Amino acid sequence: MDVRRGPNPLVGVKKAAGISRRDFLGGAAATPIITATTNLALGGPLDKDSGADLIFSLSNDEKSVAVRRVSPDTSVMHDDWVLEVLAFGPNALV
Repeated sequence: MDVRRGPNPLVGVKKAAGISRRDFLGGAAATPIITATTNLALGGPLDKDSGADLIFSLSNDEKSVAVRRVSPDTSVMHDDWVLEVLAFGPNALV
């Protein structure tokens, strides 16, 4: 039986992250859509956000992203969130 002794070549090797910032943002944006369609597919109660749209707008100076939730119910005010691009790191727009 040949047993090799010595340092493990894999010790200290860092594995690169398998998700980029854009992948993360895409998944975060898709989460409400997945939740709403899952309830429809399973025959569960309708979500109050069912049919709502999200609109993403990059500012002219590319320093922030505005996210607007548009409800299908016209009597409801729009919700706006402003996210600073720097929150996603220095290479967020690359």
